[in-house]
Amino acid sequence: MKAQRMRRTAIVGVVAGVLAAGLVTAPSSQAAGTIKIGYLNATIGPFAGPAPQITIGLNIALKEIKSTVGGKKIVVIEEATDATPATAIEKAKKLIEKDKVDILFGPLSGDEGVAIARLSKKYPKVTFINTTGSASEATNQKPSKNFFRFHGDAAQWSGGVGTIAYNTLGYKRVAIIADDYSFPYANAGGFATGFCAAGGVIVGAQWPALGTKDYSSQIAALPKDIDAIYAGLGGADAVQFLKQAVQFGLKKPLIGGAILVDGTVLGSKADIGDAALDTIGGGPVPDDSYSSPEYDKFKAQLAKAGTGPNIFSVLGYISAK
Repeated sequence: MKAQRMRRTAIVGVVAGVLAAGLVTAPSSQAAGTIKIGYLNATIGPFAGPAPQITIGLNIALKEIKSTVGGKKIVVIEEATDATPATAIEKAKKLIEKDKVDILFGPLSGDEGVAIARLSKKYPKVTFINTTGSASEATNQKPSKNFFRFHGDAAQWSGGVGTIAYNTLGYKRVAIIADDYSFPYANAGGFATGFCAAGGVIVGAQWPALGTKDYSSQIAALPKDIDAIYAGLGGADAVQFLKQAVQFGLKKPLIGGAILVDGTVLGSKADIGDAALDTIGGGPVPDDSYSSPEYDKFKAQLAKAGTGPNIFSVLGYISAK
């Protein structure tokens, strides 16, 4: 793929050691000298491809502390979800009520995160640590006292992208195509807030279902008098959209949602041609020019695991850290 001009908002924070921060834990596993972590990951469905990247980030964080904290061994029990709230709740209840976990780690997707945040209120003695689920409402609408997210949310990541699109690139009219669930709503909302405040106009929005395979109707329905397309799609959906953008000869420049411009999409083996070339976007992963001793060490650990920084590996690591 040709050299890309990606502008991402780098959110690099120092997160306190959560496991050592006096979290509430159930007496069952404490008595046994272990801390049980229940791990929800959407290894089934549209995010099955990038989901293992969260595990890589988690494993790096655990390795750094030798899977031990406060003299207690950390035991991880994983359950597969499919990015739907119903399955996430079902698996969470199993981990809490049957496996008696002390901490619930996850989930991956936005709708799952909102559902788990609400569920957490029913289990006040269990600590819930969000991983990559980044829908804004999980933490800013009636927040739970035992549900924690240690990174930005979808709206924050795209907050400045709209201003750049209007003021720097000169886009005045933009159409939206984004997955139909909470994360893209917030991600697109953050973009639209800055774009419209600068003077831009959103001329239309299409919200295809998560897991859509054929985007031909959405591409055909795009208005002709637009300057760019905001594409808020991720995982397999993003790959399919970019492939079909090439196939249908889509020429309008793209503005990427955080998960469209992610390394798990851009590094796909699928033939996406130059569809993402010159795309701008915002997200929590710095571009290749960023360097710090801590981040460089993390990148080296990812390289040993056969991968690199992406939204899933980075947030998996930060959340576990």
